[in-house]
Amino acid sequence: MAMLLKLFYKKPPEGLFDVCERIYVFDSCFRIKTWEQEEYNTYVGKIISKFKKTYPKSSEMVFNFREGDTASKIHQLLLPYHITIIDYPQNYEGCPLLSMEVINHFLKSSENWLSLGQHNVLLMHSELGGWPVLAFMSAALLLYRKHHTSANKALEKVYKQAPPDVLSRLMSPLNSLASQLRYLQYVLKRNDVEQWPPADKPLTLVCVMMRMVPDFDGKGGCCPVFRIYGRDPSLDLDKTPKLLFSTPRCSKNTPYYNQAEMELIKIDINFRIQGDVVLECINLHDDMSKQEIMYQAMFNTSFIKSYTLLLNRDEIDVSWDIKDQFPEDFKAELLFSERKPPPLPPPPPKSEDWPPPPAKKLMPLHWLKLNKVGQGSLWAEAEKSSEAARAPEIDMVELETLFLASEKPNSPNKPKTVQVIGHRRALSCEIMMSKVKTPLPELMEQVLNLDDSAMDVEQVETLIKFCPTKEEMELLNNYKGEHEMLGKCEQFFLELMKVPRAEEKLVVFSYKLQFNEEVSELRHNLEAVYLSVEQASYSYLSLQLCSYSIRSSVKLRRVMETILSLGNALNQGTTEGAAVGFKLDSLLKLNETCERSNKMTLMHCLCKVLADKLPELLDFSKELGSLENASKIQLKLLAEQMQGITKGLTKVAQEKKLCKKDGDVSKHFRKSLKTFLASAEPDVKELAQLYSGRGITADSLITYFGEDPAEYPYELVIDTLLKFVRMFNQAHDENCKQIEGEKKAAQIAAEQDRLDADESKTTAQRLPYLHWFKLYSVQKGSLWAEAEKSGEAARVPEINRSELETIFSALKPRFKEANKPEKIQLIDDCRAYCCEFMLSKVKTPLPELMEHVLNWDDSAMAVDEVDNLIKLCPTKEEMEIIKNYTGDFKILGKCEQFFLELMKVPRAEAKLIVFSFTLQFSTKLSELRFNVDVVYLSVVQASSSYLSLQLCSYSVTIRLDKFLLFYGWLYQIRSSVKLRRVMQTILSLGNALNQGTTRGAAVGFRLDSLLKLNRTRASNSKMTLMHYLCKVLADKLPELLDFSKELGSLEPASKIQLKLLAEQIQGIAIGLTKVHQEKKACKKDGHVSENFRKSLESFFASAEPDMVELAQLYSGVGKTADALIIYFGEDPCKCRYEKVLEALLWFVRMFYQAHDENCKQLESEKKAAQKEVEHEKSKAVEQER
Repeated sequence: MAMLLKLFYKKPPEGLFDVCERIYVFDSCFRIKTWEQEEYNTYVGKIISKFKKTYPKSSEMVFNFREGDTASKIHQLLLPYHITIIDYPQNYEGCPLLSMEVINHFLKSSENWLSLGQHNVLLMHSELGGWPVLAFMSAALLLYRKHHTSANKALEKVYKQAPPDVLSRLMSPLNSLASQLRYLQYVLKRNDVEQWPPADKPLTLVCVMMRMVPDFDGKGGCCPVFRIYGRDPSLDLDKTPKLLFSTPRCSKNTPYYNQAEMELIKIDINFRIQGDVVLECINLHDDMSKQEIMYQAMFNTSFIKSYTLLLNRDEIDVSWDIKDQFPEDFKAELLFSERKPPPLPPPPPKSEDWPPPPAKKLMPLHWLKLNKVGQGSLWAEAEKSSEAARAPEIDMVELETLFLASEKPNSPNKPKTVQVIGHRRALSCEIMMSKVKTPLPELMEQVLNLDDSAMDVEQVETLIKFCPTKEEMELLNNYKGEHEMLGKCEQFFLELMKVPRAEEKLVVFSYKLQFNEEVSELRHNLEAVYLSVEQASYSYLSLQLCSYSIRSSVKLRRVMETILSLGNALNQGTTEGAAVGFKLDSLLKLNETCERSNKMTLMHCLCKVLADKLPELLDFSKELGSLENASKIQLKLLAEQMQGITKGLTKVAQEKKLCKKDGDVSKHFRKSLKTFLASAEPDVKELAQLYSGRGITADSLITYFGEDPAEYPYELVIDTLLKFVRMFNQAHDENCKQIEGEKKAAQIAAEQDRLDADESKTTAQRLPYLHWFKLYSVQKGSLWAEAEKSGEAARVPEINRSELETIFSALKPRFKEANKPEKIQLIDDCRAYCCEFMLSKVKTPLPELMEHVLNWDDSAMAVDEVDNLIKLCPTKEEMEIIKNYTGDFKILGKCEQFFLELMKVPRAEAKLIVFSFTLQFSTKLSELRFNVDVVYLSVVQASSSYLSLQLCSYSVTIRLDKFLLFYGWLYQIRSSVKLRRVMQTILSLGNALNQGTTRGAAVGFRLDSLLKLNRTRASNSKMTLMHYLCKVLADKLPELLDFSKELGSLEPASKIQLKLLAEQIQGIAIGLTKVHQEKKACKKDGHVSENFRKSLESFFASAEPDMVELAQLYSGVGKTADALIIYFGEDPCKCRYEKVLEALLWFVRMFYQAHDENCKQLESEKKAAQKEVEHEKSKAVEQER
């Protein structure tokens, strides 16, 4: 594989070096001096131009690492190339790293861009001083894309790209490799956790302890001061890192520590931190004015385990030349604790407005509660709104009546169980246990005894799923109460924890239960492969599936020789004649070669020849008995099965070794494993030997048919042979039915034979060609080499040339014109037929068509017509054939004449592609602009002040005439006051239902919670919370019932996918690049392309500004979509824009459905009440009578 990579390696243009496939870095990151503007312009332009020439189909995205917020030079230079640029900072508070949030954005953006298409390329650029962070991010991307599994090797690979003579000057003053490796380990943990990166975890840094005092004053001591940099946890929206904490640095409060006096330093911090943190330790000199950095460390609180971070001398960032000032056994130990919850606020004062707490328990609304309000979100806007926008008062009496929870009677003597494990996990575990009738101790005893008869594979696999994790075992070990008080799930886990490595033992037990079946199945499949290829000897009869196989089939070889003779007879006198063999795919073409009346194919003719002269070969398929079974086998699946069995056996061996340390608990289990290994290892070894030979066996079959194993897989050989056998048998059956029909019409057949005999006396007729893949030489060991060695019995039957001419002679015209010459055909029949069929639909002569194209006449041709012409443009091979023709061009066929006309125009196909693009450009651009505008208008308020130049607060300017198209959508999601008041009403309802629980006292809720309104049902199950919401609004705030009218763009916006928008923009940009390239190429064509070139220039001049404007418009779409997501309190990294619109659209539909049902219910109740009144009146009248 390494040799192949070297062979096909394409060196990137000068000025770039490749990190890995499709990821390149500008070598300007190695520069240590600032650029002159003109020099820098030349450098970037030269690199991009060469890159476009080397990779003409590529689409580029640039990641730029810059200092500060000012626009970089590269932005302006890459704007004409329509390349997207994303900026990232160069450091995090002086450390050449970035926060986990930014790292995650970088990795996901890279992966998404590269996965959009094989031609997408990533270019990385850094400004002066940005090499260290660029190297780190490149290494992180290598780990994320699984090009490396070692953080050290990934970082080392990137750093090796830098020239050794300038590497030291590129690095930062501190050696930050330790922190970089720590963060690369965080990237490697993405597969070990459910959520990556995990949510920022608030912790309190209690203290820092240093073991062995470093020497920073030349006397064996130091005067340390600690500083903490990071983002302030109390400011949710401000993520800017800053100095958060510093220990005192005055002479009285800063102690001095000496190696001779102490080995341990403890400095109390007691400061709350969260997320990415830089801890800096500086040393103060005697005068307390001079200072120097002793060491630095950057870490993330979410990855702190056991509330401790231990750093040795190699795990801290120090200056490049002071490492010796730290003792070898130096350690810095950071101790943390959980953040203490703030004290609860005092209860609200009692008043008439405050709803009294419900006397009875209500059904909970299982929403996703928000504890904090993000700035700019819906909930923050709701708090600022006036009193008129407040939610209506909730009628708690009515709420209790409708949503009263059913209470189960509690047994007074039954103690409450303690639940340590999560609710969902415990519930799933208890459901599983309810299906298992055998007590768990007995189950584990059966496992330890490896009792196959007691449990099946499915039961064991279920037990494996519910083995406790390390965290769950830790929770149970830390539980100090009585074990009898624990729940069923906890009791189950405790029972499993009595057995050392219970999960591993269950996995081994499951493997043992499936071992015999898997080995037998794999052996059966391997034998099927073998028997489909090799001769089955007598010693192999006990395991055979058939008596003969493909390579040993003499009948198959003789059938193939007969086909070769037929093909050579048909192709006599052509370049495809005199073949020594043919490719296997040619077998399927026997059904495509038909005689004049299209009633008989060459397959029927083959069956007829064999039936007449070699009837013993008609049952050749009986010698291929294993062919059907072999066709169901995939070699790749066999490899996976073999690998699974081998890995499983390795686990068994490992568990046997570990069982020695378990004592008596695993004694019987170890003995059973030993017995099992003794019998299983020989079977697996034999199976491995059997498997190792099957690759060679499969290759030998492919080679036998003259194919290349590297290009023609074994499965395709079997599939082709199976199709051929079925087609052969079907043709033979049809021949037999035809013979029966001919016997019944003997007289008619005799008359027809006489006519055919008269016609055969004429001169030899041209036969249709068999378009096979001819072999020019015979490969040793192939079927054709074996055929040459065979004796007289293997000779093919003599081909009756007259019969062949009678059946397969080319269709003759009913009459001939004496002066009309015969047309000459150079192009393949099928290709020529398709071309002539298309030309029959085009009424305009071809010279006029090409004149329309060159004159840019878009009214003369439709897009479909141009695309059809593109499909039928001649290939290089076809143009070469026509150029080499030296005869009279007038007698060529219609297809050849069409190709000749196209060849008069230089690069006709490229011109047609460009013409097709220009015909569709306006439509595509309008559609894309419409979709982008819809995304904006679904988010941003469209008030009159926005119509002038700007759309919301984003830096994307939209022309007034385009924006006025959407003037009807004046009130959108973020500006909808009615929607905000409806959401506040839902919040009040949810807090009323969840009062007194952890779900209560919410300041907002996640958008998914809207979908749960239809699932929360009243006690009578006839009304949901959605119906009750509609009822409350209809009674108290009826003006909010039409809130959806303010969401006019919601429906069209929900149909738009941001990913598709990106692909559309990319397609238009690539098309415009082709237009530009063709415009340049037309200069060399002369007078032929002059009009075309001028039209291209005119089109490009008008299209390029539109494309630049659209690219700028799209560049803000991501921020706009994120603004909508944040508005609803969601995280843009976890919640997609499409999901937000989908949830809102579903909510609107369900709301009005519930409202309609409420109205119908009210009408029916009114009718029932009227009937009741009328009934009472009639009763009163009767009583009066």
